[in-house]
Amino acid sequence: MSRSFVLLLRKSVPQNHNSKTAAELGVSNLKRELYMPGSTAIEQYDFPWPNGDKGYSVFPNELENDSLVAFHGTAETNLDSIVQNGFVIQGTLPSISFARNSSIALNYACEKRNSLCPNGIVIAVRFESLDDRCVAVEPHLIYLYCQDKQPKIIGYCLVPGNYVHA
Repeated sequence: MSRSFVLLLRKSVPQNHNSKTAAELGVSNLKRELYMPGSTAIEQYDFPWPNGDKGYSVFPNELENDSLVAFHGTAETNLDSIVQNGFVIQGTLPSISFARNSSIALNYACEKRNSLCPNGIVIAVRFESLDDRCVAVEPHLIYLYCQDKQPKIIGYCLVPGNYVHA
């Protein structure tokens, strides 16, 4: 499955996080806006610096509480390929995993960071339906077994390399 997409860069105003600059926090002051032809923009959400006191969710409650929305955590370098080619079943795994809440995906995004890709990313997707032969639903995870049944990417949140997930 090949998809075309357009990547636009626009300046965003860095949020003040304890008086540190965006550069000191490891966050670029350029915000990416991804578009797929014939669809709306894939929104970038600001990283909320989640912790035990605030909770570890990275998206607004309307997405976190939507039963058709799920989250995928990975390295930031995978975003463009996922937008262009969709989620791809890799290796010996039989499916692609999505978390029912972003806090689980945040853990995966942090685990996927490395010296070549210091940032992680949590991608929010919306399934057309969870009642499908290609989809298996568990209490905390959703598994997609058919690549031709891609969920729609609706947003993403960059996880800075200096964020420590407890």
